[in-house]
Amino acid sequence: MQEDIQKLTVGFEKLNGTVRENRTDLAVLKDWRLSQADPATKQIPDIKLEVAKLAGLGGGVGLIASIVLVIAKVVGLV
Repeated sequence: MQEDIQKLTVGFEKLNGTVRENRTDLAVLKDWRLSQADPATKQIPDIKLEVAKLAGLGGGVGLIASIVLVIAKVVGLV
């Protein structure tokens, strides 16, 4: 009986540690989503509009410029 209780205690300690670790991971992901991903997704309509403007202005040249602009915005240069 004592051995069974000891095994259960060890199992619960491991479980408690993994639950704590998972909570921390989820908190970090939530913080990243709120600070990085949400603002980035809000910029998508603006980027689409700029791409459409540039594509309409210069055809092939506008398309290339728009691709460069999108890449620059994604990377954070613009």
